[in-house]
Amino acid sequence: MSEDQSFEFQAIERPLTAAEMTERRRFRAFWRDGAPDLLTEGLEQRDGYLAGLGLDSGWLVIFDRNSGQLPLAERLSDSEQRSPGGRQIRLLRL
Repeated sequence: MSEDQSFEFQAIERPLTAAEMTERRRFRAFWRDGAPDLLTEGLEQRDGYLAGLGLDSGWLVIFDRNSGQLPLAERLSDSEQRSPGGRQIRLLRL
């Protein structure tokens, strides 16, 4: 890219649809103190989402916001999981 070329990034904002609002309320992205582990709930949610898209695999990321955490480099993990419907899910825990 030459010096006289540049890119301008703009956020595209729009209201959430009723379906998007329902989906966002249904699944918590962050695991916090006192809350149960989100793995089971997350795998169920991913299973339904992937089924709707006709996909056999996907990703699940769980953000661990519990207090007293080790540094990210020491607690970061990834593994393969199976959803209730038998879909392959790549799990990342941060």
